[in-house]
Amino acid sequence: MNKIKETPQCCEMVYNRDIWHHHQCSKKSVVERNGKFYCKIHDPEHIKAKEKKREERYNLESCKKCGHHFSYGWYSYCPICGTKRKYPRP
Repeated sequence: MNKIKETPQCCEMVYNRDIWHHHQCSKKSVVERNGKFYCKIHDPEHIKAKEKKREERYNLESCKKCGHHFSYGWYSYCPICGTKRKYPRP
């Protein structure tokens, strides 16, 4: 008899399109953190790394002098303080 070792599912609860119903994530687990199994999408370390990368990009796109965020890249000066933008928009 073949015994198939099943990999556990991700333990995170996800919501359907309507916000009233949720269910367990259907992805297979890739990593175990603190006794819980997570897929790559819901892995806490992966989420922290993505958030750090997002914050770094946000800070890069902000004015160094006044902190205004350049949400639109068509101007080369900060509209608040007039500081010149020193990097090209990606």
